[in-house]
Amino acid sequence: MLWWILLAAIAAAVLAIPFVQELRRSEPDETKAKGRFADLPSGRTHYRWFGGVRGPVAVCVHGLTTPSDVWEPFARELTDLGYRVLVYDLYGRGHSDTVPGPQSADFFVRQLKELLEDQGLDADLTLVGFSMGGAIVTAFTARYSHLVQRVVLIAPSGIEYEEEPFIRRVLGLSFFGTWLHAAVEPFRMRRALASGADEGDPQLLRVRQAQIDRSGYFPALIASRRGLLSDRLEKEHRAISMLDIPVFAFWGEED
Repeated sequence: MLWWILLAAIAAAVLAIPFVQELRRSEPDETKAKGRFADLPSGRTHYRWFGGVRGPVAVCVHGLTTPSDVWEPFARELTDLGYRVLVYDLYGRGHSDTVPGPQSADFFVRQLKELLEDQGLDADLTLVGFSMGGAIVTAFTARYSHLVQRVVLIAPSGIEYEEEPFIRRVLGLSFFGTWLHAAVEPFRMRRALASGADEGDPQLLRVRQAQIDRSGYFPALIASRRGLLSDRLEKEHRAISMLDIPVFAFWGEED
């Protein structure tokens, strides 16, 4: 009997490791934020403006793993073309709040809509989305087309299911999948960074490392993978195709 109790205790300790590690991660340091914060109904959102006070507005939505810092070079290019550019951190990334629960299309569309309302933006927007951000832009445009003048999709999600085989298996395993993701994904991401995945871009490397160390990041990743990223947005793309809104889509064979 004692051996069974000992084995059960060891098993419980092993199962607890990734969740204890999550509890030990820290909240993002607001003093290091480059932008401002909007206290939205759904959660506090970090955002940043580039450009002057006049000109057309472009809103850039980042992807699954990298926060809005990734847009900085692109945003400066757009300001040279006369745009005012708004970037923001999705919940659980960058300096925005960790918001528990499913991260579906509704979840992300609500955050974007609330931020636009907070910033007084109600017409003629150019929406730019990268990867999962492309899926968010697509879902938003299908619902609020009257706010959108132009859509730019860069390697957008929501067209084909793109997750690698390991992640596909993890997502279908319920609690054990959640545990496995929490245990393995930090290691996989650190290994990818150490192998030089962002070689030549030290700033992006620091940003990605900071994400691994912030609380709420890995729960947000699996919530997005089980939510928005598991959906094909064929209905939304068809709806947009019926509108008088230009859509520019870009893919690269070797990014």
